[in-house]
Amino acid sequence: ASQCMYKLHNMQPSTVVPAVNPDAALQAVEARLNSVAAPSIVLPPDAVVLEAKRKFNGALEDELLDYKHNHAVKIESCTSTLIKIFGNVLEHPTEDKYKTVKGTGNTFKANVTGVKGGEHLMTLAGWRVLVVSMEKFWTFDGVPGSHKWTILEECLGLLQKAVATIHEKAERKRHEGDLKANAEKIRLAAVQAALEEDRLQRKDRAETQAAARMAATASAAAAAAVAAQAYAAGSAGAAADTVMASSDAK
Repeated sequence: ASQCMYKLHNMQPSTVVPAVNPDAALQAVEARLNSVAAPSIVLPPDAVVLEAKRKFNGALEDELLDYKHNHAVKIESCTSTLIKIFGNVLEHPTEDKYKTVKGTGNTFKANVTGVKGGEHLMTLAGWRVLVVSMEKFWTFDGVPGSHKWTILEECLGLLQKAVATIHEKAERKRHEGDLKANAEKIRLAAVQAALEEDRLQRKDRAETQAAARMAATASAAAAAAVAAQAYAAGSAGAAADTVMASSDAK
């Protein structure tokens, strides 16, 4: 009995687990999460879009912006045309008419086809050539949210970023062209003035020479007349003397 009493006396009381309120626990977790600032997550750029943008930018700098082979004004015209074509598609995503461009049109041929790198940039931006009834068209089949659509947006951004510098160089070339044109106009005017002056001088010389010849002719004629008169007078006197001599002899 005493041993039983000893065991009962030395037994540790059982641990009592308090009841847990599920709602209170959930609120505590939410409070804990809200108290910690969520880290900003930066998603890596899409590899497809990034590579397409890199290629477009490379072609833009190496081909279109090649001022040794492309005139600055033509570069500006090409850039403006591409911006308009790309922008029309992006601004009117539901209108298919902007997704087809006639490749044989005069404006497209002059501003895109006729400029180094123009058509290559169209291809890199997602456009494809389609031939219908022996006519060449450029088509774009991207839709909003697709890789092609994002690539077109990025390409448009690159063109818009470069347009200020392109315009500045084009204006400088236009100014240089105006100066050259004015200089050429002045040079032609000077040449024409010199030719006119030479013509007048030659005319004056010709008139002077003609007048001198006429004067010489008139002088010679007068001298001849005087000589003729003198000769006539001398002949008449000789005849008279002959008659008088004959009379005296008789």
